Amino acid sequence: MPSWKGKQKALARADDGGGTTAGVVIPLELSGSGIYDVAYTVPVSIGYGDQKFSLEVDTGSSDLWVASTSCSSSACGHTGGSNYDPSTSGKETGLYFSINYLSGSVSGPVYWDRVTVGGYSIENQALAAASSVTDEDLAPDFSGILGLALPLNSIIAENIPPVTNNSPDGAAWASNLFSITPTSNAPSSRFLSLSLSRPGSDRIPSYLGIGKHPPDLVNDPSQIHYSTVVSNTAGSLFWKASVRDITVWVDGQPRPVDIGRSNTGAVFPSAVIDSGVPYIFTTSKVANAIYGALDVHPASDGNYYVPCKTPLNMTISLDDRPALSLHPLDVTAEPPKDNNADFCIGLIQAADGQLSNPNSHIGDIILGVPFMRNVYTVMA
Repeated sequence: MPSWKGKQKALARADDGGGTTAGVVIPLELSGSGIYDVAYTVPVSIGYGDQKFSLEVDTGSSDLWVASTSCSSSACGHTGGSNYDPSTSGKETGLYFSINYLSGSVSGPVYWDRVTVGGYSIENQALAAASSVTDEDLAPDFSGILGLALPLNSIIAENIPPVTNNSPDGAAWASNLFSITPTSNAPSSRFLSLSLSRPGSDRIPSYLGIGKHPPDLVNDPSQIHYSTVVSNTAGSLFWKASVRDITVWVDGQPRPVDIGRSNTGAVFPSAVIDSGVPYIFTTSKVANAIYGALDVHPASDGNYYVPCKTPLNMTISLDDRPALSLHPLDVTAEPPKDNNADFCIGLIQAADGQLSNPNSHIGDIILGVPFMRNVYTVMA
């Protein structure tokens, strides 16, 4: 397991309603339609005047950004005025932040400011005050991103290297979280966890766990299966697992999918666990094999469409864990503008441009929200 680099730079206040060794479980809100523009958000306070925002928890990136008052992009106008004003308490770093996602991009200056999540307050947390946001479905309940991927993946930290003293630096939020001093104000269990709800169902609630498991979901933490994060030549950037098997079940019969080797040459493909992506992305070869089991082939637009009355039943095996079943409701969806369509959109799609390049460091598969709704994810 990767370890968090610790240092004495963060503090927690007792009056924040948290900040103890016991950890905390924070309910998440579901922003968007729940399918194509879904975002699971956590309440975050920034500054000493406690500017409050709802930020998407994103296990596929490592940086924190918030739409700012200086943002002129149309997306920032959809936050209902819930934009960050760094002039109230932010301190300029002199760094300009820019990131490109699978879809969309964000840029803006980086500030140091006080950030509080779940009662844990971090002084001088580096964050971007986004002045340009494209292809992000911002809303009053979604005005930025709290990156939860591994610290080595942080763009801000790459430009403002973390230090071991109390000086402000570019360390990722999660790194600072588990470095809070005194240790009596820090979570004693060094992990983050996520459970994601399915739209229209309250059977599984949405939670962010900080050093604490949701008691209504986890009766026995010893039953959680852990494995080592898959690394590459650049190190451990993402929460990544090896994919050992994918099987589609048709009329109760297994149809194993030929997943091949990784684009890096490794024996097994690797998959990034990414709560910020509303799809499962893979290569055309694997997508063709999954849908081919149902005699479904890519349409003229390159996407996959499944008869709405045909369930896609499949399992996926990661590392040495038991096979995981994906609920059919999570892997296909009705078109956003036609609830009576004969064909549903497959939420497993091909992204060869991003996943066929061994130098991208992403891996071979992105297991987004449709996968994560079927598991309880612990990142330690």
